[in-house]
Amino acid sequence: MVVVTIFVVAIGEITQQPRYYEYISRLAPPGQQGTYMGFAFLPIGIGSLVGGWFGGRLIHHFGEVTHQPVRIWWAVTAVGIATAALLWVYDKTVRPAGAPSPAPKNS
Repeated sequence: MVVVTIFVVAIGEITQQPRYYEYISRLAPPGQQGTYMGFAFLPIGIGSLVGGWFGGRLIHHFGEVTHQPVRIWWAVTAVGIATAALLWVYDKTVRPAGAPSPAPKNS
């Protein structure tokens, strides 16, 4: 199972990673592609720094203190909902007043 898992993750990285760089470079204004690509992995770095500490605290509290490990998912879900709400607020407050909203694409 370990070999199969590594194989599946490797295939995912091979197919996703080049597209991510392409998307970031197209998103950037001309002449700033390098800066955008440099900051593209900042959220991943922050997650690596905070995720271990936060996950350890959750496991300690819900697993060892309260003995209810199933409740960890409530905290994880709350973080996801809070993140989505903060991104929505950020989008509404940072977008210039005259900028149009992005139109949904029809498939």
